[in-house]
Amino acid sequence: MSWNAATRGWAGAVFGRPLPPSEEYRAAHPSFQPTGQNLAGFSPSFVDRLLVGGDAESEAMQDALWTVSVERAAASPQRIVLATRALERGLSRARSKADATWAEPAARFLRAPWARHTLYGELFDAATAALYLIPDRRRVNAELFQDLHDQLFPEVGAGRRLFDLTKLEECLTRALAVLPKGSMQHRLARDALSVSTGRARASACLARLDARFRALLARTERQRNALTHGTGTVDAVVETVDSFVTLLARLVAQEAMRQATTGRQPLAELENWRADLIEIEGTLKADGDPAQVLVAWLDPARPE
Repeated sequence: MSWNAATRGWAGAVFGRPLPPSEEYRAAHPSFQPTGQNLAGFSPSFVDRLLVGGDAESEAMQDALWTVSVERAAASPQRIVLATRALERGLSRARSKADATWAEPAARFLRAPWARHTLYGELFDAATAALYLIPDRRRVNAELFQDLHDQLFPEVGAGRRLFDLTKLEECLTRALAVLPKGSMQHRLARDALSVSTGRARASACLARLDARFRALLARTERQRNALTHGTGTVDAVVETVDSFVTLLARLVAQEAMRQATTGRQPLAELENWRADLIEIEGTLKADGDPAQVLVAWLDPARPE
């Protein structure tokens, strides 16, 4: 809660008694706990190979545990140093030269999965904002809200819903008709709709994500070097790459686990995604339909 000098009033959350953890956090219903389902789909042969000391399986487990350590680190500088160490380990074999840094293979192999993850998140956020900020969604627009909700997030199992990108164009068009013009949710929905239907906007969106990825990667490398060599950093700058490099480390760990589980060549799937993104960028610059091209690329059924 803070004082606003312009309006001479208080803004933000009101003062209140903090809830103890036992009241604030309650155990989720078993329907929403995916551990059992994930274990059921896990490869038994991977476990067998791990138990007899398989090298690829052991390395994949170490990478996964290292990622957990990264995410549990107390401060941003710790997470950045630990995460870049994971990238060095996982991408070392892909360096073009012996003296090349981890950033070179990261730029080649991680741009596509990062862009896919980020764009999916942006469209998901836009759909969620448009849906849950529909005016008077409990009474006047209750039927519209429920219909859009069931189309955008269809139930795929007990307690499980998935974001259906194929319904994005239709649902956002209907939501825009009732969202207040000029509002945040209206702008988010409008921009997401233009990306999913307009070839030029979709192409510009991918170009924006490419520039953002490369800027964050270069900044991460500078901050990591500064932290390692003790030349000094600014906390606010370090924090801007925290979640970025943590995600990259997670993507590398996922690739190591995928390689150990399937027996495919190292980084093979990431190389396929890189080729897919280059093809998509070229298709959109030509005459591709973003509603088909992007939806197929962002399909959540495709593994990450």
